[in-house]
Amino acid sequence: MDIQAFEILKKSISEENNCLLWNKWRQQNLHSLDFSHADLAKSKLCKANLSNINFMEANFCEGDLSGVNLQSSNLRQANFRGAYLVGSNLKNSDLSEANISNVSLTRAMLDNANLSGAILGKSQLESSTAINANFSNTNLTGGSLRRADFSGANFSNAIMIDVYMVGAKFIGSNFSGADLQKSNLGATDLSSANFVGANLTEALLLKANLQGTILPE
Repeated sequence: MDIQAFEILKKSISEENNCLLWNKWRQQNLHSLDFSHADLAKSKLCKANLSNINFMEANFCEGDLSGVNLQSSNLRQANFRGAYLVGSNLKNSDLSEANISNVSLTRAMLDNANLSGAILGKSQLESSTAINANFSNTNLTGGSLRRADFSGANFSNAIMIDVYMVGAKFIGSNFSGADLQKSNLGATDLSSANFVGANLTEALLLKANLQGTILPE
């Protein structure tokens, strides 16, 4: 843990001004930082620049991270349960095995992020982008991906029961072995997507684009 830098972040949080102090300091100190196991539960980190930082197993539970920049950060096994991440930048981040349940990720940017093994149950990813992201072995049960763009994403062996996906794009995405029971894929773009071995029992595909889609036998 980089204690001195973390104290600056905590002081900036206490000032409740969108982390202006921290962001100014970060502009002049762009080196990678170690904040692993940090406890930032219920912290207000709106618009903070937290890119390229090691937050492995950190606690962001119920925090306000709207507009936060966590690009290229290590968030492996971090806890975001109940957090607010609207408009956040999580591109190229490692969120593998993280707890992201009951989280608002509306309009979030997750392009090329690794979320393998993460728990995203009941999370809202509406209008978000996760192009070429890795969602293999994740649990997205009860969540919403409405109007999101997940083209090229890997959902292999993911649990996606009762997920609302209306109007989303999954062009060329991989759903092999995924469990999509009772999910609503109405009006989605599933062109060139792969559903080999997927479970689509009671799933709705009304008006979905299935051009070039490989469906389960």
